[in-house]
Amino acid sequence: MRNRHIIWATLALLLSVAVGAQNVELNPRHPDRYVVVEGDTLWDIAERFLMDPWHWPEIWHHNQQIDNPHLIYPGDVISLSYVDGQPRLTLSRRTVKLSPHTRREPRPKPIPVVPLSLIKPFMFSPWVVLESDFEQMPYVVANEQGMLVAAAPFNTYVRGLGDARKGERFALVHQANVYRDGIMPPDSMYRERLKEDRRTPDDTRTFHGDPDKTPRNWNHDPWYQGAGGNLPVLGIELIEIGSGHVTVAGDIATLRIDESRFEVRPGTRLIPYHEYPYDPFFYPRAPDFPVHARVVGLLGPHNEVVGQYDTVVIDKGSRDGIQQGFVLEAYVPGREVRDEVRYPMNERWPWKSKGMVSLPEEHAGRMLVYRTFDKVSYAIVVEATKEIRLSYLVTNPSSRSERKLSDLAETTSP
Repeated sequence: MRNRHIIWATLALLLSVAVGAQNVELNPRHPDRYVVVEGDTLWDIAERFLMDPWHWPEIWHHNQQIDNPHLIYPGDVISLSYVDGQPRLTLSRRTVKLSPHTRREPRPKPIPVVPLSLIKPFMFSPWVVLESDFEQMPYVVANEQGMLVAAAPFNTYVRGLGDARKGERFALVHQANVYRDGIMPPDSMYRERLKEDRRTPDDTRTFHGDPDKTPRNWNHDPWYQGAGGNLPVLGIELIEIGSGHVTVAGDIATLRIDESRFEVRPGTRLIPYHEYPYDPFFYPRAPDFPVHARVVGLLGPHNEVVGQYDTVVIDKGSRDGIQQGFVLEAYVPGREVRDEVRYPMNERWPWKSKGMVSLPEEHAGRMLVYRTFDKVSYAIVVEATKEIRLSYLVTNPSSRSERKLSDLAETTSP
């Protein structure tokens, strides 16, 4: 079943690459002209014109006569036309002539691909670093006055800052998650460790009772990952717990803690703020190569499942060619069950495996990659037909017509 699904996905991918814009299917209710308004997103606009929003780059035409033609602002007009029989979207921007007495209003911000409020908690922090990089990161050796833990506005002493200059700012980070290749940890282990740490799944979002001060929910942390044994580490996720600036440079540098949400202690790591820039203005598109990934992390409000507008972590990153803007789809893995009707107990003994059948994979949702690291990526679930869980399959997007064709092949196969 899995091989058959991969074959159909690969054939669909090759066809879409070969045909290009000829494969674009317009939304039957598409407008011929649309004026962008405040609050629009690129995903919403793409859905107005297209059945499959990831075909946006194939029909979008950059108007080189306007500034920043790749950005769309409220007030811009998007028009649908045809060139050689193929659909094309063009943009026109209203220009206002200012008189000497006209006050210039601040220009609105360009529209994002999805509401920034949905991904803002994860756009700049946390960070996911390789295990080898984590071991080389600067770290706190001790705190001022011999304190076991410190907070703003005290000093802390750091090793490994190298040639950092006085005044340079750093994020203070703690380890939150360890993502492993192929892990499916038991929920009971996680809850037991929470009990030992005097926390519960409901209050892990709070910091001194204030949920707004906590960067994220620790729903897939190293304790939860403990059953992984020797499985390869894809990345270590780090959350920002504060910030500071260098006051005295050197092998053991002095860092003044400017802001802290959790206690700074020996072993706290540091990351330069400029090391991981982020661009929120990208466009949806389909990968031009087959993607075979799995969900290895859930960054939603619940520990076991996520839904629409939640973030998942997949086990493929920039090293695997994953890029910001890729649209992917999640599938429920096909389970193996026993056919008790054809193979009752008395007929299959002593062959325990006799009568096992594989159930088909089921479409669970669609996601948009918005942040990538070396071996993992963050993706927001833009559409969900089912709850999405750990270990769900992630692959290339399929259009509605392609999915119908795949379903037909499943029903007619012997």
